[in-house]
Amino acid sequence: MCLVVAVLSTAVITASQIAPMLPGKPGYTSVPNACESVSDTSLQRAFGDRLPTVTERDHDASERQQNSQCVWRTEGSISQIGTGRFGRLDTHLTTMFDEDGYPNVATVDDALRRLAHQPHATHRAVLGAHAVVAHDDQKVRLTAFRANLIVAVTYSAVHVDLGNVQETPLPATELDAVAHQIAADVLATAGQPHA
Repeated sequence: MCLVVAVLSTAVITASQIAPMLPGKPGYTSVPNACESVSDTSLQRAFGDRLPTVTERDHDASERQQNSQCVWRTEGSISQIGTGRFGRLDTHLTTMFDEDGYPNVATVDDALRRLAHQPHATHRAVLGAHAVVAHDDQKVRLTAFRANLIVAVTYSAVHVDLGNVQETPLPATELDAVAHQIAADVLATAGQPHA
């Protein structure tokens, strides 16, 4: 007599997770969790001594893509901070799949080309991934592309000193460094694409 035990999971498995990878078409089978992929060290760099609060989190999937989003904000209002850093950090991760459930690298490459041609866009490498950086009104948006994974990080912050009634935007170099560190965290969590 043979006893079979079935274990049920609350995780949703999509066709892309069980479909075999095609040779020469490396990619990711799932999207990392955006909230869990960012280290405490990176969050402290982004927000200083004031711990941020997750204000939005979303993790969803369809046949052609999987998404994970996390938004952190400095807890409270600027008037409650007194002195310190007040900011917002958005991470949005997407893995793309074709109609057969295989990694859709072509769509990701097209998105990279479109972003790369925007005015004032600069190019970087983040853990071996291609990245495009753009600045807009005291914020930075870094979008990294690796295989069928897109990592979009948007970060803005000001230094607040209510004793001197000042809000000083962080320098672009600091915004860039934080966005780079956050993207590196996510890409390290994702690991290398599977062949």
